[in-house]
Amino acid sequence: MNLTPKKKNMRSLSLSSALFSAFALQLSAQSEPETPKAPVTIEPGLEKAVEWKWWVVPSDSVKNWANPTPQPAEQVPGTPGANGATTTGATEPRPREYEVKKGDVLTHIGRRYGITAQQLKEFNGFTKDTIHIGQVIKIPTMEEVMAMAPPPEPKKETRKKQEEESSQPQTPKAPAMLPPGQEDLLMQIYLDREGFSCGSVDGNAGPTFTKILQLYRDNHPEFIDMTSLKEKALEVVGHPLTAYTLKPEDFRFIAKPAPSLNTTPVRRKGSNKAAAAKEEVEPATTYEELTSAPMLLYRNAWEFVAERYHCDELFLRGLNPRVKTLEPGTGLQVPNVIPFEIEKAFEGTLQPVADPENPVTVALVELTRLEVSRGGKVIAVAPVGFARPGLRGAGSWTIHQAVPLPKLATLQELKEAPKPSATVLIQTGDANPTAPPPTPSVVAPTVSRAALASEQFIAEGPNNPVGLVWLNLSKTKTKEALPYGLHGTSIPRRIKSQEGIGGIRLTNWDLMRIVRLIPADTQMQWK
Repeated sequence: MNLTPKKKNMRSLSLSSALFSAFALQLSAQSEPETPKAPVTIEPGLEKAVEWKWWVVPSDSVKNWANPTPQPAEQVPGTPGANGATTTGATEPRPREYEVKKGDVLTHIGRRYGITAQQLKEFNGFTKDTIHIGQVIKIPTMEEVMAMAPPPEPKKETRKKQEEESSQPQTPKAPAMLPPGQEDLLMQIYLDREGFSCGSVDGNAGPTFTKILQLYRDNHPEFIDMTSLKEKALEVVGHPLTAYTLKPEDFRFIAKPAPSLNTTPVRRKGSNKAAAAKEEVEPATTYEELTSAPMLLYRNAWEFVAERYHCDELFLRGLNPRVKTLEPGTGLQVPNVIPFEIEKAFEGTLQPVADPENPVTVALVELTRLEVSRGGKVIAVAPVGFARPGLRGAGSWTIHQAVPLPKLATLQELKEAPKPSATVLIQTGDANPTAPPPTPSVVAPTVSRAALASEQFIAEGPNNPVGLVWLNLSKTKTKEALPYGLHGTSIPRRIKSQEGIGGIRLTNWDLMRIVRLIPADTQMQWK
């Protein structure tokens, strides 16, 4: 492949740099020194729950577990839309045509549908910016936007104004060479497509990325040379970013927030925008919210799209800084991974049938990653974290049948009974050497008892603390299930840093891929 830049790619490279500015800002914020803060060590809402015994209960229904598909025609003008945002009319799919109204300009119309005025002009064959009331303008789909040639590079004096007015940059066609800041992002996406996950896609060349990259090269000797691997990644992935348009049916998997519940990440005060962006955090979830919800769906559309495209919600927002409200028809820039389609997550059989001639084995390596091998060759890798601090193993364990859409149940009984109080010797009056020793007074040990008469549940869904699937584990010499399993998570960004319920956790998108590779009763080696 010829990697020499050509003039025809210069506009794509300029657009790539513009698209990536928010990402670069996020990375720069990560390198800035800041005042240390006390870390949150327990998953929000589970501060007390981590002390109790929990067990998994299968879901009542796997096929019809989400909300009904929204009915756009029922939306009343001026009322909250499917994601709680106020709309000016019926929430409907992206229209194919738009009739110009009083006060409209191309920039405002483009912003409404996540495209630029230049793209509208090109799609409609306009040579001028002038439009008139009653004129019908064709609206391209996001796929048609992606297929269009990149708009010409704006003049220097108008570039800043157009960047401010554009609600969303276009996804350019794949250039022959990427700027250095995007090569790591491209490689993360390529590895993810190959089943060698680095966790959340963020373009950060940290130790996890470095280790996974080396592991991939070790298992693919044809890519011992990094140049050939980069060429292959560019050939397979193309541009590291692509476009996604929210559909009405996506909101089946997104919770409708209560009027008083703010699901937008909260930005703490910072000395500058970069520092403030780093400190952006989600509002805390309470235990009452976890146990009262009939289903633990995605909190908002940002979280839905982020998990679909294997990235962090804040990273996704950084790629789309001008998009404020998400509703059906909104277009977003997303990492160009093979998406995790939750609507298809439970289609077919979750686990394959074992093949004795081509056995599958699993290894938990260095307490940091899960490796799946077939016929002695590693075919999938994913980072892991531990919901239970201090959980360790040795030798061989067994991975059993998968439980889709698990619910969690508890009687609020402590996992460990309190230790008995120390023996107390009571002696009164003067000591008498000839008297028998005093009778010891023992404080009776406290017995761990259930605080509830009936089970309390945390409902199923992608925001259940153990995610979308639970795999029972046992030590090889017994088939008795352990109280901890292999499972997903509701906190993909913090699987390594916060305690929770369960055992060994992966991101939901990684686990849903890996579970389809692992037959029941597969051996897992601790290495």
